Amino acid sequence: MKALGCRWVGKTDAMLKYLIMCLTAFVLASCLKDYDFDKMTDPDWNASWAVPIVNSKLSLEKILNKDDNYFIEDEQTHQLSLVYKTQLLSQTAEEFLTIGDQNIHVVTDTLNIDAPTGDTSLYIITKYYQFNPPNEGQRIDSLFIKSALISLNYMSFINHNAILKVKIPGASKNGNIFQENIAYTFTGSLPVTGDKQLDFSGYKITLDSSPGHTNELAVIIELRVIGDNNPNNSPYTFIFDADITGVKFSKVFGYFGQYEFPFNDSITFNLFRNNIHGDFRLEDVKLRVMANNSMGMPLAIHIQELKAHSSINAPYNVNINDHLSFPNPLFIPAPDEQHIGQSADTTYVFSSANSKIINAINISPQYILFDIIGKSNPANNPNAINFIYDTSRFTVDLQVEMPLYGLLNGFWLQDTINFEINKLDNIEQIEFKINSTNHFPIDAEIQVYFADSRYRVLDSLIYPDDDPIVLKAAPVGGPPDYRVIENPPPQEYTFIPEPLTRNRLDKLENCKKLIIRPKLSTYQQGLVKIYSDYTIDVKIGTQVKLKSN
Repeated sequence: MKALGCRWVGKTDAMLKYLIMCLTAFVLASCLKDYDFDKMTDPDWNASWAVPIVNSKLSLEKILNKDDNYFIEDEQTHQLSLVYKTQLLSQTAEEFLTIGDQNIHVVTDTLNIDAPTGDTSLYIITKYYQFNPPNEGQRIDSLFIKSALISLNYMSFINHNAILKVKIPGASKNGNIFQENIAYTFTGSLPVTGDKQLDFSGYKITLDSSPGHTNELAVIIELRVIGDNNPNNSPYTFIFDADITGVKFSKVFGYFGQYEFPFNDSITFNLFRNNIHGDFRLEDVKLRVMANNSMGMPLAIHIQELKAHSSINAPYNVNINDHLSFPNPLFIPAPDEQHIGQSADTTYVFSSANSKIINAINISPQYILFDIIGKSNPANNPNAINFIYDTSRFTVDLQVEMPLYGLLNGFWLQDTINFEINKLDNIEQIEFKINSTNHFPIDAEIQVYFADSRYRVLDSLIYPDDDPIVLKAAPVGGPPDYRVIENPPPQEYTFIPEPLTRNRLDKLENCKKLIIRPKLSTYQQGLVKIYSDYTIDVKIGTQVKLKSN
């Protein structure tokens, strides 16, 4: 008999866990994480036995289990606020500004050379190359190269030896301009070719955008031809390429133009995810748009859509920005040249005075949709000076801050979990008992339905004659604090649902789902505030009656 009993305990660990979840849904479920059913002591088996399975003190953070939300506490009053946060925009410097490969191509086919034997003649070829920025309308005044390669190569039909020097006056390092010699030796066959690859890291490129010029870089080729007895085949063709590749910058100055960053996403409210009915009202909600910008370039955020959606509660959609005082676009300033390396922080705060955020939250939305377009340099002043460092970035975050001050009136939630009862042939009856002392001003009623795989209800945990209240709300004092009255302290409340008899267990052989419906109401359906020191003291026990045989 003892061995059989041990096997029964092993098989029904999951069932007990789920039953306790049902009984303590929403406000008590988290306590199960602290209890390991495998650590239940082996009881002295007889026809009836009782085991305490939970003894816990729960705070609000433990009850809601955080998810993607977190709490902030007022340092003076200790009132709690629930905060949801998501990122609207994020751009690093290299995501915003990518310098592509540059190809400086020089071709001349009209080179007339007259080099007397034993003498040299100097020929200078100048190419004004328009540096190619990533987007139209961008002006680059100076580009500090963190890493890059420059490849020099030529193909020539000049049938003389020569000295070839390449200069880029607009590229300098440690005060010296870029210049490089490339070997040019005529060996009797044409064309003559040559190449050289160099590290271009650490150079500063200064581009010319004076009137008549745009992002211009001069490349000078000095060709000193050595005279010999070879015939003069003028005009000669000379082709030269300088390729700058793999450019990574450390900083860039100029004007980066107007560039758009479209973005759409949503922020999910797990608190309301399972809401199916009821009145939820908060008195004070704040929506914050917080920007951090270390790029030397201002931004504007155009809000195309900022909408809360509930599939349950009318009017189902609330446009948060549908308010005469809602600013759109939102302007994000930048640090100026005197504050390079620093960040400009900007926060926009929206309340009932300039938005419909309270209307939005009070429909218990499952999520808030946002569709925005960020735009650089909203003033579109081409004479402005922008700068960007490789460490620069801008971020825009959206935060919904909900001080827990309001009311609940029959706020129904529903959740469904997979659940299956193994055959319990040796069990006659299962009973549960919950003792709780509630320091929260919230009543919790509960109903749990056992259903098959098609969600057809087979039975309910709580019968009409049962008291459905699992937790009794603690009484609350008046404004402005709306605190729970602790003198005298809230009384312990006992909840005992109808036992799971043999007949009821037999009906549950096809059970595959549990449909859990907790109903929450604040004390006398009035206003309350939630503080960090509120807890629920919970004790849960179970009693199993075995068949006599």
